[in-house]
Amino acid sequence: MYAIIVPSMTQLSGSVRLWTCRNCNARFVFDEIEAQTDESGFFFICRDCDYRNRLVNVGPDATGRPQLIQRDDE
Repeated sequence: MYAIIVPSMTQLSGSVRLWTCRNCNARFVFDEIEAQTDESGFFFICRDCDYRNRLVNVGPDATGRPQLIQRDDE
């Protein structure tokens, strides 16, 4: 498993950063969800509906860890 830095998540009310399920629109604070990876890429599973939500690796950070974002169009 990777340690993940996520600078580009949805922001609400200042510094709260969230993942949003594309199926049920549930929102989760970054620390509540563990991103995973497999042969298809990075993703997280929604705790409410079990939907597999795709994440995009936008490149490594300064320490070489992947930086993941959730695109608005996916």
